[in-house]
Amino acid sequence: MVTSMGLKQLRYWQYLKHLSYGLLAVMILLTSNLVHRGNYWTINPSPFTAWVVLSWIACYPFLRQHYIRMFKKTDPDLRSFKTRALDLHQRDLNANHKDRRWTPNGVTANPWSYMSDTTQSTDEILNPIYIFVVHLWYSLLLLVFGPILMVGQGIKWMVKAFSH
Repeated sequence: MVTSMGLKQLRYWQYLKHLSYGLLAVMILLTSNLVHRGNYWTINPSPFTAWVVLSWIACYPFLRQHYIRMFKKTDPDLRSFKTRALDLHQRDLNANHKDRRWTPNGVTANPWSYMSDTTQSTDEILNPIYIFVVHLWYSLLLLVFGPILMVGQGIKWMVKAFSH
């Protein structure tokens, strides 16, 4: 059984976890305000800096939790175009190859199609990078438009609360 103190502590750690997820996006957004002065770099305070920092602290963890399905890997068929084209080509060859069986037992597969036991593909390398970049892009969008989205969610909540 989770006590109320344990639940508050869990929410606190979840809040910090979501803040840490947005830290890279905040640093990327704030690089536009970096100024080189002598031997060090500083960030000039501007309305954009305040917007990004307040959006990160006040809005980002809640929006990340609200839009959690954007940050989940739900595409089981995340393959490169090259791999998809190769698979489609193999299916076309197998489906349209008639009356000339390549093997004596009737299997319609070309034994010379692949020179190794596995195809050479960059899918296993590029998929995690692609997912990281997509999540980073979502984080950047949530940071820039976070307060606007929070106001929209607040209006939606108020309309729903007063309509009942």
